[in-house]
Amino acid sequence: MATLFLTEPQTTLRRSGDALVVTRDTEGDGPTREVLLTLPPHHIEMIGLLGDVHITADATRLCLDQAIGVAWLTPGGVLRGRLTPPACRCADLRRA
Repeated sequence: MATLFLTEPQTTLRRSGDALVVTRDTEGDGPTREVLLTLPPHHIEMIGLLGDVHITADATRLCLDQAIGVAWLTPGGVLRGRLTPPACRCADLRRA
């Protein structure tokens, strides 16, 4: 399983249906939302948010439902805190 690290400042991890989407709000002729990455949650085991990166409540709930851990880190990589789901998917995969 992969770990996703979000390091781009002012990006947001959102939920879109059953997928996780990384977006960045841009300003030009008007505010627009640029999609940087879309991926299904079953490809991810852990998400690291470094620095000025945000996660929505819907994306947080999807991560909990899919047993994906989320860690908040400083821009230098020091752990600030983490969200750990009750059950880890990696143990289920090893058992299978």
